[in-house]
Amino acid sequence: MYFSVTAAVVPYQMDSLHWFPSPVATNYSALLHTLADISFESKDDAGAKAGGLLWRMESFDTLFGVHLALMVFEPVEGCSKAVQAKDISAVKAKKSAVITVNLLQNLREDSKLDELYEKCLQEAASLGVDMLSLGRRTLLRKRFCDGSDR
Repeated sequence: MYFSVTAAVVPYQMDSLHWFPSPVATNYSALLHTLADISFESKDDAGAKAGGLLWRMESFDTLFGVHLALMVFEPVEGCSKAVQAKDISAVKAKKSAVITVNLLQNLREDSKLDELYEKCLQEAASLGVDMLSLGRRTLLRKRFCDGSDR
């Protein structure tokens, strides 16, 4: 759904989960397979780097981060391109900025983030990405006062 008033000003779709996706998000599966092939076939520095990147991309944190970044940065990028156009007026630039601010404020609602989380969980299950888990608990070392700092 496009807003008719600002369709010329804001060149992206306004529905929060249906923007034009980035190549990383759309090709996540292909990237995982390619990195796995490189790390398996190549035993040099490139293979090690591909293995490290594959390890990071196989985590739920990275998948969720990619989708969250898309939700935030794509509308901001659209506003930035609209505002930097050489034939834009101050009124249209302000309107584009206000629409982007309102859109970002609407994305902060719990329902939008819950939708994104559920979408990422489904995608993680289909890709075989490790599900979200709590990190290892680290114990803080106890420090005893020896009286020297007084």
